[in-house]
Amino acid sequence: MRSILMTCAVTTMMLVAAPARADVDLVVFGPIAGAGETARTAPATAALASAAVGTPATKLVDVACTTTPSCLVKAGAAAGARRALAVVLVGGGRVGFVLVDVVDQELVARREVAIPDKQLDKQLRKELARFLADAPTERAKLLFAAGNRHYELGEFAPALELYKKAYRVKPLPAFLFNIAQCHRKLGHHGEAIQMYQSYLVGLPNADNKGLVESLITESQSRIADGQRHERARQAAELEAGKQRAEHARKTKEAEARAEAERRKITQAKLDAERARELDRTYNQHPARKWTIVSGIIGVAAIGTGGYFGLRTRNLQSEFDNAGCGDPSINTDQATLATCDANRHEGQRNARLATVLLASGGALFAASVVVFIVDPGNVSRPPRERARVAISPTSIQVVMPW
Repeated sequence: MRSILMTCAVTTMMLVAAPARADVDLVVFGPIAGAGETARTAPATAALASAAVGTPATKLVDVACTTTPSCLVKAGAAAGARRALAVVLVGGGRVGFVLVDVVDQELVARREVAIPDKQLDKQLRKELARFLADAPTERAKLLFAAGNRHYELGEFAPALELYKKAYRVKPLPAFLFNIAQCHRKLGHHGEAIQMYQSYLVGLPNADNKGLVESLITESQSRIADGQRHERARQAAELEAGKQRAEHARKTKEAEARAEAERRKITQAKLDAERARELDRTYNQHPARKWTIVSGIIGVAAIGTGGYFGLRTRNLQSEFDNAGCGDPSINTDQATLATCDANRHEGQRNARLATVLLASGGALFAASVVVFIVDPGNVSRPPRERARVAISPTSIQVVMPW
């Protein structure tokens, strides 16, 4: 047993190291003689040669490798084949057939048949042909049964893969129905319709044709519903996008308005501060102080002129009361002296009153005008400073407010 296992390990290592190609459909290993079966090798070899099945392998494998599908798969891969067949001469006049799928790396079928030594050259060909004919069907049945177990458990994805494998091994139209059912259960309605239609093409008079046609209609309806839902979803997304864009636009406009308002308030504060600063600068011109002094002097002159005017009026009353101006009244020398003194003083006071009132009024008016106009305002912008407007008929002080 140990020697057999070591031989199998060495064989496997050699096969793994060999280059792999996939340009042969079927490679045949054998006949492989078991213990005590060497005498049957020659007729079995002749029978295989006459059967002309597949491509004979250039490197043989031992019996132990044929008992392990993975070992035979590696041997087939090393030979560049898609399938590998081992023909084994076992004890008791029996012959074993082992077929593996190299691409899918799995066992396809295994069978032992009893062939008498005398009939080995004839019967081997028949049994081998029968095995190769039955192997795909048996493998397909196994795959189909495994797919059914997954389908019954609601495991539709693995069931679909097994049904597809079964169809690839044995392309029976009946398998297409189960493939279509899995697609329908998984929501692949387009694929389901295609498989249902392929099923009806393969079996145009199928017993369940009415059911299949109703299932096609159902899948078509589901596709139409899905398309409507997709259109509605896209329309909803478009509308939502428009609303988001409109909201973003309004938000941006509101932010712009708020920013403009903030700038406006800030500018107003800056302008007010600038105006206050300008007022502090302009209203501190030295000429304003002198206008106050000259205004006080003008007021004093007006007051003094008023005093002399009042004094003049009193002297005029005394002059009139004494009858100094009436030639019909005889007055003595003392009265005439008093009248003459009052006349001279009144004339002097009248002149002083006139001069003081005129000069005081002019000085006060000029002081007021200069104070209002403010010599410091010459630095202000024209629209912000007071000015004197002189016309042929008037003199006006135009204020900026």
